[in-house]
Amino acid sequence: MKRVYDEVIAGGNLDLLDEVIHDDFIEHEAMPGIPSDKTAPKAFMTMLRAGFPDVCMSPEHMVEEGDTVVVRGRMTGTHEGEFMGTRDGMAMMEQLGVVPTVRPARRANRGR
Repeated sequence: MKRVYDEVIAGGNLDLLDEVIHDDFIEHEAMPGIPSDKTAPKAFMTMLRAGFPDVCMSPEHMVEEGDTVVVRGRMTGTHEGEFMGTRDGMAMMEQLGVVPTVRPARRANRGR
């Protein structure tokens, strides 16, 4: 999971998502304009990085139990491009939240 934060989110290597997300992945919390299949995380990160090119997500706590990992993390960035229909406002964004994640990548559903 830390590899995804380091390489995909911080490093911008979206191709890693093709490797770590199972072909049967289903996104149950898809945003408007984002598909609900395996391409959802890549589409969301592309949209997020377009709006917040300096986006940084840092995990503050990770709890692993069996195949499930829950991440409590902080996301920061500067709104410099289009994001969900809004243009840049040069406002800083900071969000603290919990993201349930599934590991290994062979598990297909997220958001349930």
